[in-house]
Amino acid sequence: MAATSYGSVGERIAAFFVGGAPRLRVEEVVYSPGDRFRLQTVSGGVVHLQLGIIMKDFEKNNRGKGVDVNHKLSLELFRRAAELGDAEAQGAMAMRMAFGLHHSNSFEGSSIRHFGRPDEASALLHYYFGAANGDAFSRAALGYRHTFGLGVPKSCWTAVSYYQPVAEAVVQEAVDAYKTQGPLGSSSGHGLPQIERIRLNVHANQGIKPDRQREVLQYYQYSADRGNIDAQTAVGTLLNLGTHGVSRDHSAAAHYLARAAAAGNDEAMAHLGHMHGAGMGMPQDFAKAHQYFSQSAARNNPLGLYGLGYLFLSGSGVEQNHELALKYFQQAAEQGDRDAHFYLGAMYMHGLGMRRRSLSKAFMHYFQAAQAGHVQAMYNTAVMHMAGKGTPKSCKPALSNLKALVEKGPLAASLQAGHEAFFRGQHGQASELGMEIGQSNAAWMLDRGFAHAGHQAASVATALFKRSAEQGNVMSLLQLGDCYYYGSGVEQDWVRASAIYYEAYKERSAEAMFNLGYMHEYGAGVPQDLDLARRFYGMAKHANADAALPVYLANAWLRLHEWWRWLRPRLPAALQVIVVPVDWLFQLHPVPGSPAARSFAAAAAGSDVALGSEWDGLVWRLAEATGLGGLSVGALIEEYQDVGETLLLLVLMAVLLLVLRIRRQRQQALEQQVRAALAQGAPPEEQQLAAAIAAQIGMQIPQGPAATAGDAAAAATAAGAAAAARSALSEPQPKGVPIPPLAAGKWPNFIVILTDDQGWDDVGMLYPRDGTPAHPNTPNLDSFIRNGVLFDNFYTTPMCAQSRAALLTGRSYPKTGTMLVSGGYDFINRAEVTAGRFMQAAGYKTAHFGKWHNGRSLGYEPWHVGFEESWQPEQYIHLDNLMQHNGEYVQTHGLMEQVLMDKMLTWLDYQAGSSQPFFLYYAPNAIHRGSMRPGEGPKWTRPSPEAYKAKYRPLAAQYGISPSTTEVWAMLEYMDDVLGRLFEYLDGSAFKQDTYVMVMSDNGSEMFLGELPKSKRMPSRMQGYKRDVEEGGVRNYLTISGPGVQAGVIDSTLTDITDILPTIAALAGISENALPHKPWDGISLQNLVLAGDEAPSSGRRGTSKATQQQLERFVFSMGPMCWDANSVPKLAGDRRQIERPQPLLNFDSGGYANRELVKYYNLSADAKLQGFQNCIGVRHKEYKWIGRTNKVYRFQGDSHIELPCNEVTGEEGKRLAKLMSDAARAWWKSIVQDPDSMTKPVFYLGLSGWSVTNFLPDGAHERTPGRVTLLANGAHGFSNVGDRLCFAAQVEMAGSYEVVVIYTAKSQGTFKLSVGSFDRIKAGAAPSLTAQLPALSILGGQYIGSIDLPASGSDKTETCFEMFAARL
Repeated sequence: MAATSYGSVGERIAAFFVGGAPRLRVEEVVYSPGDRFRLQTVSGGVVHLQLGIIMKDFEKNNRGKGVDVNHKLSLELFRRAAELGDAEAQGAMAMRMAFGLHHSNSFEGSSIRHFGRPDEASALLHYYFGAANGDAFSRAALGYRHTFGLGVPKSCWTAVSYYQPVAEAVVQEAVDAYKTQGPLGSSSGHGLPQIERIRLNVHANQGIKPDRQREVLQYYQYSADRGNIDAQTAVGTLLNLGTHGVSRDHSAAAHYLARAAAAGNDEAMAHLGHMHGAGMGMPQDFAKAHQYFSQSAARNNPLGLYGLGYLFLSGSGVEQNHELALKYFQQAAEQGDRDAHFYLGAMYMHGLGMRRRSLSKAFMHYFQAAQAGHVQAMYNTAVMHMAGKGTPKSCKPALSNLKALVEKGPLAASLQAGHEAFFRGQHGQASELGMEIGQSNAAWMLDRGFAHAGHQAASVATALFKRSAEQGNVMSLLQLGDCYYYGSGVEQDWVRASAIYYEAYKERSAEAMFNLGYMHEYGAGVPQDLDLARRFYGMAKHANADAALPVYLANAWLRLHEWWRWLRPRLPAALQVIVVPVDWLFQLHPVPGSPAARSFAAAAAGSDVALGSEWDGLVWRLAEATGLGGLSVGALIEEYQDVGETLLLLVLMAVLLLVLRIRRQRQQALEQQVRAALAQGAPPEEQQLAAAIAAQIGMQIPQGPAATAGDAAAAATAAGAAAAARSALSEPQPKGVPIPPLAAGKWPNFIVILTDDQGWDDVGMLYPRDGTPAHPNTPNLDSFIRNGVLFDNFYTTPMCAQSRAALLTGRSYPKTGTMLVSGGYDFINRAEVTAGRFMQAAGYKTAHFGKWHNGRSLGYEPWHVGFEESWQPEQYIHLDNLMQHNGEYVQTHGLMEQVLMDKMLTWLDYQAGSSQPFFLYYAPNAIHRGSMRPGEGPKWTRPSPEAYKAKYRPLAAQYGISPSTTEVWAMLEYMDDVLGRLFEYLDGSAFKQDTYVMVMSDNGSEMFLGELPKSKRMPSRMQGYKRDVEEGGVRNYLTISGPGVQAGVIDSTLTDITDILPTIAALAGISENALPHKPWDGISLQNLVLAGDEAPSSGRRGTSKATQQQLERFVFSMGPMCWDANSVPKLAGDRRQIERPQPLLNFDSGGYANRELVKYYNLSADAKLQGFQNCIGVRHKEYKWIGRTNKVYRFQGDSHIELPCNEVTGEEGKRLAKLMSDAARAWWKSIVQDPDSMTKPVFYLGLSGWSVTNFLPDGAHERTPGRVTLLANGAHGFSNVGDRLCFAAQVEMAGSYEVVVIYTAKSQGTFKLSVGSFDRIKAGAAPSLTAQLPALSILGGQYIGSIDLPASGSDKTETCFEMFAARL
């Protein structure tokens, strides 16, 4: 096989102008497979004559030109022409052989009669012969087959070698067709066939309306004639270009455009300039062209700017000026003009108007034009990918562009003919070309029986559905699942059908969700699971509102199914006779036969059926679920002569349930009488009778007097008064069963759980007991801890956003920009690599469920930083939460934590069928304060279901406990039950053997003001709580379970929340360099998690397994008291970066008193909070240093208390204080030196195609000091001209952006919004928008206009909002 060669592209690729347009071209491509089948040229006049006659005949007979359509005759003529070496006939025969339409009985007149067995070998041979002889169809068909490996080796470069000459011919045809339009012509696609890509569906037989464009044109003409300027422009443009089925009429076009231009329409001006320059319907006149283009460009119209650029590039009517051409093209390209992008690519390719050429910029502009469908740009982009010029050499994007080009050319006209003739073979031809829409349409018609084509039609349809699905058509994927489900065209395989439906489900197909629910209900190819079936049905309803009726019916039947499963074992013997017929009702009875046959049967009954792909069909499918005979009315009648039998069975079931309920009520009443007789000292004979009755009904008789709950409580209280409070950890703990080590070569999964505001004392087994029932209960979490390793010297940060940033990045949180929980400092800056991005780069599926709190604007949410699946609730709203699913809002119903768990378990279900490992980050909102619904109830509450509150409420009065504390315990138990669902799921799944689960919380316990006594809420006596650097604010628990982890072990090594990501990487065997990132501050705990030897009998192993690095480490905590939303560091330099160092960042005297916390703690306004040492705490070995007091404490055992009893004094205390304060100073210095630390967020416009960006006022990186004040979630104080806020910004996508300001104001004022470099903003040269904002007493939004923005260049972009005029 000859090697495919593109030569030295510097010499082999020539750039040249066609009608003024540069075009790249590959001069030679070797057709590797075709070389083996190259034919000699047929010679001889007789042969040529014979070929001509045959070709003429089959042209007429195949396409009905001049004669009646006769497929059978045309087949024979094709065969004879192919034998004589005609390339086009060889391609035509190959297509027929591939479909099994080459047999003598395949056709009858103009109709397909029978699909025979395909002959792939002969088809390929004919394709290779046709390609070798230059047949474009054969080349395109082989290109497609080599792309997907259909009967030939899968090879991208071989596919490219076949597609390339066909694509080049398409480009040449477009250029030739457009040459007639004059030097202003381009090859953007005009002149090629207009292909209407109609997707056939169940309603296609209602007819296609080919004249609808003409009707639209008539409407526009009516509006234009009545003076509508926009309509005049639209009609003139259509008539000028001759698109959308409208014939060109330059004279009429000029009439409408002239009227619109006279009225000031810039678009009409540009089109008139084009017509005058090209001489379209009028004499060529470059002077008038320049005049119209200039008027249009003055209004910033991209087409006018492009026209001026072309005139100056070509020197048409003006002096040639490449610099001006470059300028105008750039301005037009910034507004998305594809022709401007194309010419910019050409100019950068040749270095026109610049000092030297740039292949990379040329590629960038060609790529932009190609994305907009510019034909030559698509070809040039492909060639540059092939050659590795201006972009890395890559086959796939080259192949994608070439294939798209081929599908724009004359070969694709068969698709249009297929629409118009519905099925004359043209859809089949389009499908062989690799046109996905042709494949799906041909398959759809065969599946529905429109071709009347015999039993092989189902096999052909299945093959086409598969090909279409491979190219990304989800509906075809769904249809392919149906084929395997019913055994249509393939052997019936429910397991494979479920796997295919699962792939469609991942693409958010509601129909696939419904089908999976149906299969889980009956155990068809998947385990029978009625709960999972219900979840799938529910997801289908949420994914598509049209599913409401079928889901309602399915759920109704599912409830009957569940009742029967509950009732069946409880049936009395007399009713066992109904078991067999009712069981039959709840079994699966698929109807044999092809999908097409079932479709016709259902259609005859008045129902359109699409076998899982249309909701009308799904309703009909429910007949099958009820045992009523499936989809076929004939089968329905055959199965049941009288539907009343089924209805009678359902009535009997309902009556039976009623009888059983009455019997149960009577038995309960009898049991109460028996208990009363036994408990009230009745005569002996009555007691004997009661005992006999109890024995007969199987009732347990209590032996001896029963201890009451009050007695037990009294005893417990006495015991508690006699003993000091002891930690549950001070006694030996029952150990769980360890999970065996991970199998060699197996990638582990990871689930990281971060609860909210759950301190050390908020875990049931860690809460020191005093013998009373007044304590939190977390049995599921307790059990989990006993089955893994518990780290009891684990440290978080004092508040939640900071801990989340440290966990997700492995770095000290001030370095990530996350200094606070609000004030614009609750973002992880974009320079950081999150755990989601890191694990994704290592080949993991990634998901996030729950709280985020690390970014509130575009570019910072989980779906932008590496999490493929994300469900993010509105924070702290616990009922009917409005969640965001991958950025889209979804209204949920029910308790928020339970809904999140439902979503998560469903996602885990689908990871079970995947070989790809996963990383799941789960962050419940519990036990953070909140409300059931927005604005409902007091602010300071912890909502949980009433049943949990009722359990703990009596403890408040009985034991003198704050109601707030009982609310905490109620919410803890509620959260524990939710966690229990996950733990139970994992225990019953295969994930248990290869999944590491890590559970921790984000900070210490949150104590409400007045939540006393603290001894009941935090009996460990740790000082401080959430927000503090004392132990009560930062010491937490970390427990890890998984393969190879010892069970029931307590490790006292000093650990930190930054250790989580390095530990995950080590356990997974992932190199830290899997994705370049900033250095991690955490240390891997792998040596502690997988200790290897047997755990000590006491469970405690202290620090015996720690490394020297772990033993000598310092762990730093910094509270929020020294930083505030108004802590805006000074900016310096041309790039306007934070000046480092500066007084605000000084360790000894810097910082900014946090106003919110001064108010919260009721401190005096002049409280000394300056200097970061006042807000830092340090742990080292067994010591703790508190910077505010400069005191050191030694912790021993479970005593983590910063009180005089543990203080280290004297010289030893001074030495340790200096050691640890020096470490804190060095740590802070490393923070200040990091270039991205303490930065406010960059606000992105047009990132990844997202259209909305929120500029949060507190996110400003500069403000007018002394007047404008930043708040936790806003800003106020605009009072003088010049007051402003400035934000770091990045315009990712040029375009027009609408601006809405949300504000309140006592009086009106004029404001200016400017976007650009700060120098241009100061000079008044940046794009800007000025508007007057009226007085507004209630917070609301005001639309102030739109602003046109170019994409950000090399200069740093900012957005400034400034008071422009004094208030009136």
